Amino acid sequence: MKKSHIFVGLLTLCTAAIVLTGCGSSSSSSTSSSKKDPQTGEAYPKTMKVGLMEGGPESAILAKEGYLKDLGVKVKTTTYSSGTSINNAIVSKDLDAASFGVSPFALGVSNGVSYKAVGISYVESGNIEALVSKKSITSIKKLKGKTIGVTFGTTSQYALVKTLKAAGIKTSQVKFKDLSGQNIVAAWKRGDIDAAYTWSPALNSIEKTGNVLSTDGKLKSQGVEIPEVSVVSTSFAKKYPTLTKKYEQAMLKVYKLPQLSS
Repeated sequence: MKKSHIFVGLLTLCTAAIVLTGCGSSSSSSTSSSKKDPQTGEAYPKTMKVGLMEGGPESAILAKEGYLKDLGVKVKTTTYSSGTSINNAIVSKDLDAASFGVSPFALGVSNGVSYKAVGISYVESGNIEALVSKKSITSIKKLKGKTIGVTFGTTSQYALVKTLKAAGIKTSQVKFKDLSGQNIVAAWKRGDIDAAYTWSPALNSIEKTGNVLSTDGKLKSQGVEIPEVSVVSTSFAKKYPTLTKKYEQAMLKVYKLPQLSS
C-alpha cells in the first residue's frame, strides 16, 4: 500500500459509526473555559473527552509534550485497549475525539460511526506492533498450520495478513484466534496459540519467551504503512469547528515530532 493512497483516502473520509465495547483509564489536563466558538457562537464544553490507544506512541508523546494543554478547555484523556473499544465509546458519546489505527477507523466508516478524520497522528514504523512466535518456530513460513492470536478489526490483523502474504502464506493455511491483548498473554502462557500479532503491553510480555518474526517497521520497509488516525465526532466538529481545528493542530505536532527527532 502506498503512503499517498492511505493519507489521501483517510483525509477525504468524513463520517462513520459502529457498535462495539471498551473501557480504560483516564486523566485530565488544561483548564475549563466559558469561551465561545468564534465561528458558531456555541459555548465551549467544560471538558473535551479524548480517547487514546493503550501502548500507542501518540499517547506517550501527548503525555510527555502536553500538546493538549493549549486547547482552551479542560481535556480528559482515556486509554482504550483496542480501536473497536474507541469506536463504541464514540457511538455511546463517551468520547468527542480520539486517535487510533486505520483498520478500526475503516471498520467504523463502513458501519456508519458518526465521526470525521482530521489528520494522521502517527505512522507505525518501528516495533509498535509485532509478530511473535514460540521459540520452536524460527520463520514466518513455519507458521503454516499454526494458530495465531490477533485482535480482529485492528491494525494488527491487517498487518498480520500483509506479513503472511509477503511470506507466501494464505490466510486459509493458518488459524486465526480473535483475542484481546490480555487474552493473548493468557493464551500464550497456556500454550493455546503458536504465535500472536499484537502491541504493548501484551507484546512486551510474550516477546520475553518468543521469537519476533516481523514488526511494523519491517512492513514499512516492504512498502506497507499503517497510520494512526485522529478523529472527531461529527456533532462535536459541527458545534465547535475552532476547537476541532486546535485538536487537529495538536495531533499534527504529534505526527511531526518523531520526524524532527529522526
